[in-house]
Amino acid sequence: MEVVAGVDLGGTAVNYTIISKEENFLIEGLCEHPARSKEGPQVCLAQIEEGLKKVIEMDWETLIPGHPGPGGKQTGTKDNAREQLAYLQDLSSAVKKAVNDSKSYADAQKDIKLPKYEAWPNYNAFLPMNIERYFDFWNRGI
Repeated sequence: MEVVAGVDLGGTAVNYTIISKEENFLIEGLCEHPARSKEGPQVCLAQIEEGLKKVIEMDWETLIPGHPGPGGKQTGTKDNAREQLAYLQDLSSAVKKAVNDSKSYADAQKDIKLPKYEAWPNYNAFLPMNIERYFDFWNRGI
């Protein structure tokens, strides 16, 4: 196995490893699907965004995630990684606007909706926490 990229997530090194260049498989270490993420503010979403960008640039076809994706899916594609990154970036932009508009956590959680992702499993369950995580990032830098 060849380690091809690493990302530091709050002191924890996460390595993305190609298990077979011939088969174009990528094992992904931590960047679980944002709609099911339970880590809370301890994991910096900006670092996950950067990690996803690095992973998308790599040469691979099949992703074997560290955690199952939506609906318990066990494998993914670059399109899935791009969708995850787009979700994080869209959410970040919406939350940044709410912070700039001096909204509270509660108002941001009530007002921010991302219809494009509403069909994702656990979208409604985890959106408020994902909003809180970005709110802390944009409001307090954590």
